[in-house]
Amino acid sequence: MAKIPDEAESIRFVVHVISDIQLAVYVVIAALFSIVAVVSLYDAVKEIIGLFSSTDLQVGIVGVLEALLLSITVLTLLTTVTVYFQTRHFEPRPLLIAGLTSMIRHVIVSNVAVSEPIQIFGTVAVLAVLIAGIVLTSQEGETDHIF
Repeated sequence: MAKIPDEAESIRFVVHVISDIQLAVYVVIAALFSIVAVVSLYDAVKEIIGLFSSTDLQVGIVGVLEALLLSITVLTLLTTVTVYFQTRHFEPRPLLIAGLTSMIRHVIVSNVAVSEPIQIFGTVAVLAVLIAGIVLTSQEGETDHIF
């Protein structure tokens, strides 16, 4: 006679299947982030090489900074996935750092001098929230060297 699984065993099985699916999705995301990281690094190198032949040095430097900050953002997002693989726990701090890097990139790329005051206020508000989130998610003792 076949044994009927009890409810706890069925729940464990369902949780195990969902966990395996989640892990597979994270593997695909990590692979895609790795590809994007290599491509963004290639773009940054191309921007640096193009800087030497640029007629407008300021525009060239902004392009290099934009490419490098994009690379940092992608690597930070990849770090988030890597931390999940190592700990099986989602860490919000790398995402906050990626958001902060992205906002800094936004400030550098979009000329703040010609922006509307409401856009500047929104940017400052988002930066403040991201910085507060980074500080609040810091481990005890880490906050001594943040600023």
